[in-house]
Amino acid sequence: MAKRTVNMSQAVRDYLTEHPDAGTKEISEALAKQQMSVSDATIYNVKSSMKTPARRKPGRPKSTANDEMSISTLLGAKKLAEQLGGVKSARQAINVLAKLG
Repeated sequence: MAKRTVNMSQAVRDYLTEHPDAGTKEISEALAKQQMSVSDATIYNVKSSMKTPARRKPGRPKSTANDEMSISTLLGAKKLAEQLGGVKSARQAINVLAKLG
């Protein structure tokens, strides 16, 4: 059996790019004129996937240099929390700073 040279989902995406308000029936008829038989389910799936942004795969987040804290940074944070009257007060101060920022 010969391998298909055209990706049906890509053909639907291309048609939707040119005709964003096209309905399912219109898309299937237009692609049928190009000798492509695309199911309604494929068209619905492609349309819905084009509406939603790509989702990040679940899993462990990648750490960056900004995420890592040194001992001296943590000791400085502890000292600040003690000066402000505890961790709860320090969090409130940080939240206020974040709103200003």
